[in-house]
Amino acid sequence: FAHLYELRSAIDGIACRAAARRGQAEAKLWGPKLIADGREAVRSGSLHEMIAADMRFHLFLHELSGNPLIAETAALHWAHIRRVIGISLQYRAREPIWDEHAAILDAVMRGDADAAERAARHHADNAAATLVQSIDSKSASPKIAQQAS
Repeated sequence: FAHLYELRSAIDGIACRAAARRGQAEAKLWGPKLIADGREAVRSGSLHEMIAADMRFHLFLHELSGNPLIAETAALHWAHIRRVIGISLQYRAREPIWDEHAAILDAVMRGDADAAERAARHHADNAAATLVQSIDSKSASPKIAQQAS
């Protein structure tokens, strides 16, 4: 998981940096709707809808980058990333994820490439740390150890 998120952090950071330089108008036009849809998915409680909304947001940023190689490279890993998003949503508070997405979008809309990259990397790095810590703590749980024996 940590390796996958490390790759995602790099790809999303590059994508958001480029999106801030090239896609401000589109970000302003379509981005707020994606954020609203994501928050609605959280309120619905549907894991399927939350994953779909998350993926739409990130794919949107990849497209805004204007670099087709970003989307192509990320596509190689989306099946794994989709699974990890689903697992991550079981361990993380869900609404703050969309606060992080909103911060990324805000930086892109302002055209602040440095802030957009930092926010995207923070988002991926935070998800990775939370997920790895949660899995590690579950692995150390006596109850899980008993079930395994």
